[in-house]
Amino acid sequence: MIKKQTLMVTFLGTFLPLLGFCSQASELPKKSAVLVIFKKNSSPVDRLSVFNSDAKLIELKRSAQLMGKNTTVFNPFMTSDNVDRRFKTLSSGQMAKIVVPNGITIEAFKLKLKQNPAVKMVVEDKTVQSQGLPNDPLFAQQPSLHQVNDHDLDAPEAWDISTGSKAIYVAVIDTGIDYTHPDLSDNIWINEGEIPNDGIDNDGNGYIDDVHGIDTWNSDSDPMDGNDHGSNVAGIIGASGNNGLGITGVNHHVNLISCKAFSDGRGGSTSTIYQCLDYILSLKQEKGLNIRVINNSYSQAKDSITEAEDIAIWQMMVDRVADEDILFVVAASNESSDNDIITQMPGNLPNRNVITVASTRQNGRFAYSHSNYGLNTVHIGAPGHSVTTTESLLQNPEQPYYFLLQGTSFAAPHVSGAAALALSVNPNLTAVELKKMLMATGDKLSSLDSKTVSGKRVNLHKLLVAADSSPRLVFESDQARQIIKGQSNAIIFNLVAKNGLENTASLAVLTPTGITASLSAATGEAGQTVILNATATESVSVGEHIITLSAGGFKQEIAVDVLPGSLETVNLAAETFQLTPWLPDGVLSNVTLVPSDSSESLITYDVKVTMDINHEKVGELDLYLISPTGTKVNILKSDGNADTQRDIREVFYDFRGESAEGRWSVQAYDNSGGFWLDLDKIVGAINWTLSVEVAGGKANVEPICIGSEATVLTDGSTITLCSKEDLQQHLTMQVPESQESLTIELTADNGNADLYINFGAQANLSRFDCISNKGESIESCVIDQPNAGTYYIMVTGAADEVEVSARLVASNERSCQEDPTQEKCQAVELTSGISRSVSAPSKTLTEFYIDVTGPMQHLVVTSNGDNGDADLFVNFDTADTSNAECRSRSGSSNESCVIDNPQLGRYFISVEAYKAIENISLVAELIPEVSCNENCCDQDCGSGDEVILLDESNLSSDSLIVREVTVPAGKTLTVTTSGGTGDADLFVKFASQPLLWDKDCGSSSSSNDETCSITNTQAGTYYIVLDSYEAFTGLSLLVSYQ
Repeated sequence: MIKKQTLMVTFLGTFLPLLGFCSQASELPKKSAVLVIFKKNSSPVDRLSVFNSDAKLIELKRSAQLMGKNTTVFNPFMTSDNVDRRFKTLSSGQMAKIVVPNGITIEAFKLKLKQNPAVKMVVEDKTVQSQGLPNDPLFAQQPSLHQVNDHDLDAPEAWDISTGSKAIYVAVIDTGIDYTHPDLSDNIWINEGEIPNDGIDNDGNGYIDDVHGIDTWNSDSDPMDGNDHGSNVAGIIGASGNNGLGITGVNHHVNLISCKAFSDGRGGSTSTIYQCLDYILSLKQEKGLNIRVINNSYSQAKDSITEAEDIAIWQMMVDRVADEDILFVVAASNESSDNDIITQMPGNLPNRNVITVASTRQNGRFAYSHSNYGLNTVHIGAPGHSVTTTESLLQNPEQPYYFLLQGTSFAAPHVSGAAALALSVNPNLTAVELKKMLMATGDKLSSLDSKTVSGKRVNLHKLLVAADSSPRLVFESDQARQIIKGQSNAIIFNLVAKNGLENTASLAVLTPTGITASLSAATGEAGQTVILNATATESVSVGEHIITLSAGGFKQEIAVDVLPGSLETVNLAAETFQLTPWLPDGVLSNVTLVPSDSSESLITYDVKVTMDINHEKVGELDLYLISPTGTKVNILKSDGNADTQRDIREVFYDFRGESAEGRWSVQAYDNSGGFWLDLDKIVGAINWTLSVEVAGGKANVEPICIGSEATVLTDGSTITLCSKEDLQQHLTMQVPESQESLTIELTADNGNADLYINFGAQANLSRFDCISNKGESIESCVIDQPNAGTYYIMVTGAADEVEVSARLVASNERSCQEDPTQEKCQAVELTSGISRSVSAPSKTLTEFYIDVTGPMQHLVVTSNGDNGDADLFVNFDTADTSNAECRSRSGSSNESCVIDNPQLGRYFISVEAYKAIENISLVAELIPEVSCNENCCDQDCGSGDEVILLDESNLSSDSLIVREVTVPAGKTLTVTTSGGTGDADLFVKFASQPLLWDKDCGSSSSSNDETCSITNTQAGTYYIVLDSYEAFTGLSLLVSYQ
């Protein structure tokens, strides 16, 4: 039995009515003109029979006889050869535009011109409406779709590809839809099986007169919106575009089905929603309606989710929706809370067809004031702040009104509309493909980085380009797309044929100012590898830039990150700051970043702020981060909520390219009182850390103590620090390799101080490798066989003066740099296919090698580990990381390099521990060449039996596993997976790695049991991808052909 439970739809913010039919400034009418097309063999003399080309004044010949009066027209674009230079390339001089003179009609003017023997045709220069910018009067008030600063969804660019299709149906479960609204009525579904208002169930589906949908709340068949919310949602998805009224939806053309599951007061229940789902599925199954998307802008009140069965039933119902290949779009809810911690239904459902949407502001930032988030449960962002949309006429029957709204309720329909628009381009996309494509093609936003699964906001244009089903050649690369200023940067791309393209194509590259680039080939075909070589000048701004690659005229935008240099992360602070009266002018803390070498400057790239804020006025506080150069960024915006706690986990791009050296500050502002806080009325604390990704040199943390002139300890040195009660002072020390011991000693004069030491990260009261706090005037720490790298030292306490000294004792061992002939410094041989465990401290290099003794198709080198950060380099003949043949640096320890057709000889494999690594796995595998003819490959020539290509077990991954097999022509290739836990999806493609939406075969059940079978194979390489929809373990893979 399904319990009837109250659901709550949250709406926040101000509803500002906007009058429909707003007037726009009218343009001055343009003069009529004609286009004259001359005959192909016409000469300048022939054209003179129509024009007298005297400078820029063009006089129509024999005008008195032709037109009854002397008439003169101006055309400043005509050359001395009587060629209109505006069309000289397009028409080779055959076309000219002429403004119709005063005193004659356009028809008479055309008739007279056609009588000239040099003229082939004359046509009116007609007005053409740009498809990208619709004529709807309120379109200018829809910044989510189009705005000057480009914080939008790129709707006009998408509409140049498609404006939607009435063949795509979107169901809206809400308060109903006003199907009489003039901006909605053309896109409302009409049940042709019903005769309106005859009181008979004409189509026999159990609902009388369900012409536009049903009302499950009132148990009738009239889904008229008596509230507004459903009409608001419908307008975003599909208000008619280019109809001269109000707004435009994401889709100009679509079919909207309304199911009213909520009262006019916005109360609903699980049963009314489930009945709506039943009705929607019946329309698809029984009437054959192509329903592909359901919008769900509501959430079940979290205090009503009291039993595990509540979630189980939700999951069961949405499973039925998934069975019908329908994307289930859900609003994340509006409590500004973390859905990973506080469950929301249906947004937290794990079903593979569910995509949950957070709200972003019109400036591209996450909408803290009214949006939930969840790094594991909220998938993508979309505009949900200051959204202009349609209102029900029942609220304002005089004329159509439009409202300005905010909330995740209005973010979700942007994604529903985007999905429908993509389906209008490629109706064969599955719901799961749509979900992944939406997440893959969005715009990366720093404010969504730690808030959503994808870290992106939907982008309509990129989505439609990816969805395009036309044959084309595209550039694909798994390599990091980074350009370091002043260096030559190579990015390797594979050319992949989409949708059956078989031809070769010309290749080209277009770059923005300051970036130069070239491709290694002028033409390309599927399966070919091309290298993009790019450099950036110092004048190019740090951050993302777009390079356009073209293959056969099909243009593909590639986002590249321009970096100031090799990057490293520096922690500036990891402290707790009490909000007490002694802190001046709202400055919560100052921290300083300085270079270890004054000859090198530090350049900021990304800044990550982590804050846990607890105080009684958090909802009224604005917090700002201020860089050393004065850039001030609002990192927490007041929302007026009566909260006492707020967490910030966000990356900021705003400081890119600035100097990182100097003092960083955090300021607080009391937004309710309108003053910078003196903090004498606030009780609470802010725990915060600040990490800056910098380039240009190594960095150290300066002691917070004012007056300290040195922050770096060296062997045998002593530093004198000033002292102040309860003040923590920080130093660092670099320890080289092969040291027997490290001794740090502290002497306090007239007082006492405590000593904390930690390797690899800043020491604090709870994080240390060694502590000396005996309460005496002398404290010391001795660390035997210290790691090579950075040791962090913290001094606390109170004394007139504190001296800190350091002493290193070297062991008899010498470093590899000092003596590379030592046994430990020699490269270690790897055996093909055998895993080797690697551990190393940070900033160290471990060398391996493998010998290629015969013809091989590939050398594949992979590293895997869940700790540290290992970078991988592979090079032939020498262990040279600076000019490696392959480099893989992803920011984790999971790296891979593939060398095609490796040379005979020795390949060196270098593992660099950017951060300390422990027991990561390193595997180098040589894959031999397989010779195939049209009938068989080496391993099965002369045999008609089944040939096993791969038989693997105990496979595990939380991302992708890729395998390659070589198959002869005309066979049946079978790939199966089975066993284990989790959920792996299977994709297979010839000649290139498959994608979710670009594959020869795919299998995506809700378990690990998948099968792909490809008949009449092509001779060559097939790529097999196991994609972890959920992390899987213990999976078996079997690949064979017959």
